[in-house]
Amino acid sequence: MIMLTEKFINFAVTFYHMEQIVFHGVIASAGRDKYGDQRYTINVPKNVRDKVSKIAGKEVIVIVILPDDEE
Repeated sequence: MIMLTEKFINFAVTFYHMEQIVFHGVIASAGRDKYGDQRYTINVPKNVRDKVSKIAGKEVIVIVILPDDEE
């Protein structure tokens, strides 16, 4: 018998409704913040720019997969 907690069910429902945008982009240096820590940016290709613009400024989950030809 599988017991599902309310917390797990809420996570599963939220995950099911998450929007996913997949693209091949580049992570680039964006200088330093006011504390001197390195900052980075993700360059988004033109063909997905409209999709990404509606989530700009929101917290997102980023999963990075390096292509085989990268080291």
